Amino acid sequence: MRKIAIIAAALGLASVAAAQQYSFSVPRLELEATIRPDASVELSYLIEFANNGGAHDIDVVDVALPHARYDLSAMSADIDGHQVRSIQHSSYIPVGVEVNLGNHYIAGGRRGILRFKTAMPDLVFNDTTDDRLASFRITPTWFDGDLLTGVSQIKIAVHLPPGVTPESVLHQGTNFTSKALYQGHTVAVWDLGRQRLDRAHLVGLSFPRSVMQRVVKISRLELLGLWWSAPERIPLRLGFGLALLVLVSVFFFRFSSGTGWSLWAMAVAGLGLLFWLSPMALLISALPLLLLAGLLEWWLRRRRRTYLPPLATIEGGGIKRGLTAPEAAVLLELPLSKVLTLVIFGLLKKGVLIQTNADPLGVRVSFEFDNRDQAARRKAAAEKGIVLHRYEHAFINELVAAEGRSFVRDIDFAVALRGLVDRVVDRMAGFDVEETRAYYRTIIARAWQEAEGLGEVERRDSAVDSHLEWLLLDRDSQDRFERWHDGGYHYRPAWTRTEPSSAGLPVPPGARPAGSLPAGMPAPSLGDVGASFAGWTENLASSFASALMPGKTDVKIGTASAGVIDLSGADQATGSFFKALAEASASSGSSGGHSSGGHSCACACAGCACACACAGGGR
Repeated sequence: MRKIAIIAAALGLASVAAAQQYSFSVPRLELEATIRPDASVELSYLIEFANNGGAHDIDVVDVALPHARYDLSAMSADIDGHQVRSIQHSSYIPVGVEVNLGNHYIAGGRRGILRFKTAMPDLVFNDTTDDRLASFRITPTWFDGDLLTGVSQIKIAVHLPPGVTPESVLHQGTNFTSKALYQGHTVAVWDLGRQRLDRAHLVGLSFPRSVMQRVVKISRLELLGLWWSAPERIPLRLGFGLALLVLVSVFFFRFSSGTGWSLWAMAVAGLGLLFWLSPMALLISALPLLLLAGLLEWWLRRRRRTYLPPLATIEGGGIKRGLTAPEAAVLLELPLSKVLTLVIFGLLKKGVLIQTNADPLGVRVSFEFDNRDQAARRKAAAEKGIVLHRYEHAFINELVAAEGRSFVRDIDFAVALRGLVDRVVDRMAGFDVEETRAYYRTIIARAWQEAEGLGEVERRDSAVDSHLEWLLLDRDSQDRFERWHDGGYHYRPAWTRTEPSSAGLPVPPGARPAGSLPAGMPAPSLGDVGASFAGWTENLASSFASALMPGKTDVKIGTASAGVIDLSGADQATGSFFKALAEASASSGSSGGHSSGGHSCACACAGCACACACAGGGR
């Protein structure tokens, strides 16, 4: 029966100076652990060393201990029956002692048996899976695989307190080789056979807690923390920490709309240092950060998708046909950035607007439409064979009023967009909203199906020219156009082409190079035309949504962003600070310095009462 409980003690040996010269095998390792009712455990090791010929003498053995609350006076050791008189704090491992073999060192080509005994307090814990049980886990020491040769016969025996029957002892994953009564108490034995002794061989057992005077109490959370903080979990923590920092970065830039790089760098550096110094901080912060990221994403999506007021839908009221592509986009609650893109592209296609710049997108109103008289505009449109929709006048008015600010990104279209949304709400009165949405999704799908099914360039150009706005309504339109581009088909909008339209569409005056694009400006692809503009409007999408919420009248969106806060000012301030610091440093000269380093042997994960070996054999 598998039980999950706290890891108890283990002993370890470590090689130190001139470790590259050590070469040995451990033919036999036996560990006996005697559990006492006061939660202490007497540990007794028998380790047989076989030093290889020509190897460095094994003269000192470092023994790793499970925690620092050990008593040197309670320790004893002998080598081949000769008592070792020098046991002191190790100067090479964080928690442990060094056993000086003195004149009884193990020379190259010789064998020796080391016996080491100590009593360690607080090594028996409550079983976190059953309050009626006590728990003890242990792994024998292991050695540096680069120094160790051959395999070892490994045997572990745990002596339980009187009153524990063999039937009441439960293993924790690795089954016992045997359980038996011995001199009035139960002994559990694991004979692990011949194995490489270069890794942990963890075993554990649970037994009735009633035989104990006390146990070390630990919660499940503390148990998780001790497991997580163990040295062998460092690679796992590094990977998890890196993934969490990536998540934090995504969360930060979604929150700040891509601004605040300097604050991000400082935050990542600070979190990285915190995670390294405190493994539990890494674990504890993961869930709140995941929740915050999820809430932010949900909030941004909700804010972006709730600009359309509630519609009084009538089930069975029928489908509202005749909506334009921008109106259908509003009904489908697509991002307002896409709605604005469709309106501007539609006016460019009709020749009402003339493109003056590609990146950032610049337009001007054609002279036939550059007045505010809607009747005159409708007359000019009729003469050109095009139709101006009522909502388009508001967008044209904004462009006329913005003369001198030809970049679309500099113009506030909030009022015009609100008018378009209100128009859609009015037109949908008495119709079935969901059926109408499904109808227009079908139109979009059919437009793409037709365009993708045409192989000839001229026929595909004609289909795309005719259905451009509907094609752009697809959520993956940008990716689909890019796939066309990668496949060798390069579509350019009709208003940017210098040759006559292959679709046979009317060529609106002003939509051709004469007076449209600056001389020498290459005809851009659809991606060139739309990328800058669409990217900018994506950044404005959330603020558009806020501006159009029912009941809001104060609309200021010229500097809004898609996130929650704009930290570009912090970037400027930080940049100025470091620039001043660099100038001050340069003016004051330079100074030298030095660094030092060292080598440590990470050993006993004392907090979780599981000691490990740091290489082994001596020095």
